[in-house]
Amino acid sequence: MEKDKEPLRLAWKTIFFSLLAVSIPAWLGFWGWQTWRHNRSQNTQYAIHAIIQTGPQKEALKTVFLEELLNLSCDVPCNLYSFSLEKAQDQLLSCPVIKTASLKKIFPDTLYIDYSVRTPIALVHEYTNTGVDEEGIIFPIAPFFTPKRLPEFHLGLPCYGVGEVWGEKLTSAESQIALELLKILNERPYRELMRILRIDVANAFSPSFGQRQIVVILEDEAVLEKSNQLVTYQFPRILRLTPKNFKQELQNYLNLREELIAQELKKENSSNTVLVKCPSTIIDMRLDGVAYVRH
Repeated sequence: MEKDKEPLRLAWKTIFFSLLAVSIPAWLGFWGWQTWRHNRSQNTQYAIHAIIQTGPQKEALKTVFLEELLNLSCDVPCNLYSFSLEKAQDQLLSCPVIKTASLKKIFPDTLYIDYSVRTPIALVHEYTNTGVDEEGIIFPIAPFFTPKRLPEFHLGLPCYGVGEVWGEKLTSAESQIALELLKILNERPYRELMRILRIDVANAFSPSFGQRQIVVILEDEAVLEKSNQLVTYQFPRILRLTPKNFKQELQNYLNLREELIAQELKKENSSNTVLVKCPSTIIDMRLDGVAYVRH
């Protein structure tokens, strides 16, 4: 019996010492690797000292602002090895002004950020310092964008405190009409003939048919030669349209435009000026084949 047990004991001893021979170097290697990682993460050589930013617009945002978003500070430098790119991307995208963002580490001490910002196409009347882009996302205008002559949306939205709605997407039917209407007006020939001041869709779905309307406030323009000089005539317009047929009604206005301008120019007697602002005109296009014009 003892002779039978001897090979078994030898096998167990072989297995035990084999495990020791494998596990001890493996543990030492893992411990050494962890120590190396720790020392590397504490090495000031790899602290982030520079940020390179690129994007469609040159320095759309100040580098200092990007540092604040990423919680980077010269007083408490962050090690590039311990810096999480995924977390940093989420931090950047949490800013309503930033549309896309990607980051990359450039060793030993540089962080590369490629990003794009949202482009405001209109201001939102109900909210202070708030713009909207073509996707319907609302975001702050100042201090990120220089003042521009943007059209204004009046959407009939509930009022909130400053900043409470930044980053959200407009989803109401009224806002979708306003976005679609502005897109049309930003295309030829409208963009070359007139400037859009306001699109009011607050009553687009009013229960009362008499009050149901879209109001577009614009400034039409014509340049004519008078007394050997070019004179610019501006014609303030208030168009009243329907939610269902506003595309055709805009086309109807284009068809009437030249005749309306000709009639207004007959009444205009201004002289010795290069800019003439004519009286405002209300044009109701809501009935098929009929335009009510009121000066």
